[in-house]
Amino acid sequence: MYGKNLLKNYVTDIKTILIMNAIFSKVGDFLSGLSSMLLSLVTLSIVAEVLFGVGVFGANVVENVMKLITMLGDGGFVGLVALLILWNLFNKDK
Repeated sequence: MYGKNLLKNYVTDIKTILIMNAIFSKVGDFLSGLSSMLLSLVTLSIVAEVLFGVGVFGANVVENVMKLITMLGDGGFVGLVALLILWNLFNKDK
């Protein structure tokens, strides 16, 4: 009797782990796709602002990117580490 309950609990635990793994995989895929789409939107906004001189959706993307680069440059070593982390996040091999 004890062995049956132990086996049943073990199977239930494995099913739970597989379900959680599938959920985290789907959430990760969604977030990856969302970040890719947002990065494409930022790129499109920069190109549109350079070509037409007007920010998309009222946002001045080029100015904001320049501020970010300046902020990272002023940060010294911490800015360099932050830049490397961002670079790593956007250049993950799939």
